[in-house]
Amino acid sequence: NPNTGPSQFCSLNGSAPSTEAGWPVYLPGEVQARCGTGKNGAQEFQSINLANEKGQLDKPFVGADESASARILFLGSRNVDGASVGVPAHCHLRVREALEKEEGISSVQIWKFARPELGVSRLFSFYELEKEMCHPTHLVMGIGGDELLRSLPGYWNMLCGTDPGLPAGDYLAVDSENRVTTIPSAAGANVARGVPQAVPDDAPLLHRELSRQHERDLSQLESILRHCQDVCRQDGVKLVLFLENCGETVDLRLLEGDGDELERAHRHTSHVLQPLCDRLETCLVDPYPALLEEKKDAFYQSVPEWSPRGHALAARILAKELSAECGESAKFALQRSKRVRSAQPLTTESRPSIAELESMAEAAEQAGVRAVPYPFANAMTV
Repeated sequence: NPNTGPSQFCSLNGSAPSTEAGWPVYLPGEVQARCGTGKNGAQEFQSINLANEKGQLDKPFVGADESASARILFLGSRNVDGASVGVPAHCHLRVREALEKEEGISSVQIWKFARPELGVSRLFSFYELEKEMCHPTHLVMGIGGDELLRSLPGYWNMLCGTDPGLPAGDYLAVDSENRVTTIPSAAGANVARGVPQAVPDDAPLLHRELSRQHERDLSQLESILRHCQDVCRQDGVKLVLFLENCGETVDLRLLEGDGDELERAHRHTSHVLQPLCDRLETCLVDPYPALLEEKKDAFYQSVPEWSPRGHALAARILAKELSAECGESAKFALQRSKRVRSAQPLTTESRPSIAELESMAEAAEQAGVRAVPYPFANAMTV
């Protein structure tokens, strides 16, 4: 069982720079294992996973299937990475399972690229690298309460020791004129790497009290997200933001208000993120109300991460949001494939049989495509 594993404690954690993206990934083809001890001293979980050829805790990488109803690229940090949970229980794979049960959705492809220390500004380089192979219809971008720490170079360089002027991979940065530019990877980045530092007590988290510096940081984050949205629109890809943490990895005791620390962190994080998403006119999928209702089962006690139950709850919320859009994408994809197919001249060898034509016409009718009867059946119009 990938969520319980052996009775003994086993921890294996190997990483290396991606040969393509430059940012850290797990060692391709190597076993990764995590374990945790509950409050009573007993072993709470044991996960054992195998990193795929892309260095991700995911199934083997397969390129785009143009016949799929939807193709979803999933980027994120700690909970999307899901190292403490067996791969079959990971959120993104549960999303695929849920979507493929929906009427009108035949098949869904989904790929995950995630690392606990990476934020939107660096994760987007994976989208730029993989979009030609994946041809995504949707980009789901994980975002969290510690997004400023993981996305703005003035902060993430402290956490990983990387010099922002000599980055291991491409990242998005905002210049003095509030323009977003791509800072390219630099040779020798790993040679110039410094010593990571602990998160400061006054870390710039989304649920902290707003200050002038905080407002400037949020403005930079919004600019980065707007850039990601613009690129996705140019590519014909739907961007969806997914709240994957509320800052569980940092000290939440300083938060004021009703409820426990995590409830207050969620309330404050939503208060900051939702207006930002409204300005971007981008959907923010928030699974935390459901997670907090089942907090005891949705989160591990020993690590600030979702349990298999948490992944299942989050996947249910995300799949519900994506189902209608994926259904529309499936309809559009079928129409497009029919139009592409119709552009090919019919020869004696390629001319379909009457039975094949009838099957094509029936499928086209179900998708809202009007088919011209044989012998002009290769001319289809919307």
